[in-house]
Amino acid sequence: MHTSMGYLQCDAPHRCRLLLDSTFAYVTVYDLEPGAEVRAAGGRPYTTPARPPRDHRGRAMPAWQGMLDAAFELNDFADLPDRPAPPVPPNRPSYLAVEVTYADGTTAEGSFEVSAALLPAIGGRVYQQIVDGPIPWPREGTGRSLVVLVPGRKPRVIGEATQWGDVGRVALIADRRTRTRSCGTYGNASARTRVQVRASDETWRVFDRRTGARLAERVFSAEMPACPDATSSNVAAEASPSREEIFAWLEGLPADA
Repeated sequence: MHTSMGYLQCDAPHRCRLLLDSTFAYVTVYDLEPGAEVRAAGGRPYTTPARPPRDHRGRAMPAWQGMLDAAFELNDFADLPDRPAPPVPPNRPSYLAVEVTYADGTTAEGSFEVSAALLPAIGGRVYQQIVDGPIPWPREGTGRSLVVLVPGRKPRVIGEATQWGDVGRVALIADRRTRTRSCGTYGNASARTRVQVRASDETWRVFDRRTGARLAERVFSAEMPACPDATSSNVAAEASPSREEIFAWLEGLPADA
């Protein structure tokens, strides 16, 4: 049936529905029969349990109630188009294949649409999971590139990465702390404000994507801003560590550290 993001045609008596999650983080094939094998974008197959679900009394549920779902995250896909952070993503969307094989041997084929412009943001969400453990890709590449995750920005790749498996290391902010300095009281007799300035310290860590091991760590500190001559805000200035200094450090790391 048609959806806003995908298409999957299942011939009678089989049923299925294909949707791309609203967060663009994974694809879900809904209403599958028990024992169906699903493969999305050439990645690892997922097989629904062979036995239908049972209700709270242990009775097999009717077919119309016993349908199952199969969800695939982005790193389950082998055929992802484009590199993790292309300088200028192409305007055309990418169509990735979905295949369903039922227990009786019949098959269903379809596709789902992924906007190339969204791929960097999707990849950023996937790579954030490195703090919980390894991030395998079905199709591994050189593993020599490094992806840098900066809050509020698209991931930046250091090195050559023509496919997702070429990224072998992930750098991100593991901890951020804020220092404050009081500048005293500003204003006049009718309107007085206690003012402060702030500076942050960021702990950057580099992980091995394939093993989850921590490879490098460094703390970067911003200089405390000077107190202003005049202001109407209670926080007159905030400073963050130099991005140029951070990227210079990351670019200088060896490929295996």
